[in-house]
Amino acid sequence: MIKYLISTIFILFALSGFSQPDGPFPDDSACGGPFEPCPIPLDGGVSILIAAGLIYGGKKVNDLNKKD
Repeated sequence: MIKYLISTIFILFALSGFSQPDGPFPDDSACGGPFEPCPIPLDGGVSILIAAGLIYGGKKVNDLNKKD
């Protein structure tokens, strides 16, 4: 029952983002705003998260190999 409740709340929370109205800016640029060059570095955080995941996964594999 609790899994059903948590999944329902999560789905409603996730779908509530789609019900928000669009901003006042036209969607002409790559960022979705009036800025020509996108001022937000989209790749910086993603590559750090991927690198951290690879390091964490490598540590887990190394620990499993040492355990045997």
